[in-house]
Amino acid sequence: MKEIPKSEMLLFFDLDDEYKLDAPEKEIPVKFRVLNRSHKDYMLTFRIRFSVSMDVKIVEDYKEVATKKILPGDDFEAETRLILLGKGKQWILITGSFSTANKDRTFQIKLPFKIK
Repeated sequence: MKEIPKSEMLLFFDLDDEYKLDAPEKEIPVKFRVLNRSHKDYMLTFRIRFSVSMDVKIVEDYKEVATKKILPGDDFEAETRLILLGKGKQWILITGSFSTANKDRTFQIKLPFKIK
């Protein structure tokens, strides 16, 4: 069993590796969860922005997610929606920032996936 390293924020994304492209302009929901794992009872605030490769669009209302506070041990669930325009290898780039107490951190995560 893989041990999750200690950190103040964990992100979980629910996106299958491959999608079969049925019809153009079909919205695909990508759900994610943010957990506050602060060991010092700090409140967490964060902002996440999504960017995608050329053959994928993000529905306008889902390009950015922000929240004011997540208490320790709590989680926040949200989703973004993608519109798949082509086939092949694609990616989602997640750019975010979060802060607890007096620490501000930024991060980037690139999630590759394939459309068949």
